[in-house]
Amino acid sequence: MPYVTASNKKSGDQIASGSVLLAVAGRPRLVLALDYPLYRSLRVGDSGADVRAFESALAEQIGGDFDVDDEFTENTMAAASALWERSGYALPTEEAETTVPVPAPIPTASASPAPQAVPIRVSYVDVHEILQVPIGETKVMSIADLGELATPDEPLAVLASGVSAVELRVSLLHEAAFSVGTKVDLRAEGREVVQSTVVSLGEFDIPNEGDEAQGEGAGRDAVVEIPASWESVEKGLVVQISPSSSAEPVLALPLTSIRDASTDPFVILQDSGLGRPGDRLSVDVLSTGDGWVEIDPKCGLVVGDTVRIAP
Repeated sequence: MPYVTASNKKSGDQIASGSVLLAVAGRPRLVLALDYPLYRSLRVGDSGADVRAFESALAEQIGGDFDVDDEFTENTMAAASALWERSGYALPTEEAETTVPVPAPIPTASASPAPQAVPIRVSYVDVHEILQVPIGETKVMSIADLGELATPDEPLAVLASGVSAVELRVSLLHEAAFSVGTKVDLRAEGREVVQSTVVSLGEFDIPNEGDEAQGEGAGRDAVVEIPASWESVEKGLVVQISPSSSAEPVLALPLTSIRDASTDPFVILQDSGLGRPGDRLSVDVLSTGDGWVEIDPKCGLVVGDTVRIAP
C-alpha cells in the first residue's frame, strides 16, 4: 500500500530546491525549482527543453561533468544519481537490453556468431519522484503525516510559491503614511485583522493616458508583506490596508479642507494666527481615514484654528 514513509517538513516551513519533502512507499518526493516543466521520465539519450531545465536545476544542486544543454548524457545521469544519494536514496532502475559478443566454441574459419542480447538494469529519472516548483521561495501550507495512506483524492502536500505580499498604489496625499517600515493593518473578508510592515516604496510614477483610464493614478507603488498567520493567500484576494491605529491624539482636518492633494497639498486659512483669512498654508499629510486627514503639526496649525472647507 502507498503509505507515507517519511515526512520531513511541517506547515509553515520553507523548502529548498534539492531537498526531499516526503517519501511514499519508500520512494522520495524531491523538490526541484524549474523554469520549464518536466512532462516525462528522463533517460540517457533523451533531448529537449525539459532536459535543459532538469540539467540547470541539477547544476545548481550537485554540479558534475555535464553540459547544461538539451542532451541527457551518462554524465547527467551520474549527477542525478549523486543528488538522489545525497538524500539517502538511489535512482530507480528498469530493465534494458545490451549486446555482448558470443565467442566461437573452437577456432574455425567460419563467420563469428552474432552478438547476443542480454537483459540489464539501468537507472532513469522518474518524473513522479520530482515535486516541481517555480524558481523562488516555496513554503509548505499542509503536508501528510507519517503513516498516512496516499490516495489520488487528497494531495500529499500543498505548497505556496513566491513571497506573500500585496502591492498598492500610494498617492502623494497618503505617501507619508506608507513609508518603509510603517506598521499597517491588513483586512480581508473571512480573515482576522493582522498587522504587517511596508517593505518597499517605489519611485513616483505618472501613468500614461491608457493606464489612467483604467484607474491607475499617479503615485508610488508600496509593497506590504502578508504575515504567515494568514498562510495560503489566493491570487486576486482583495485586501484593505490602513496605517495601524494609535491611541495618541493627532492633529487632523476634514478631508474636504485639503486642496491640491495629489501634488502640493495646502489649506486656506479662515481664523488662525498664521495669516489672514484666505491665505494659503502648505501642509504635509500623514494619513487619512473616515473623512479626516492627519497633518504634520510642523505646519503650525493648532487646535482651535479654523480653515475653509471646499464647496
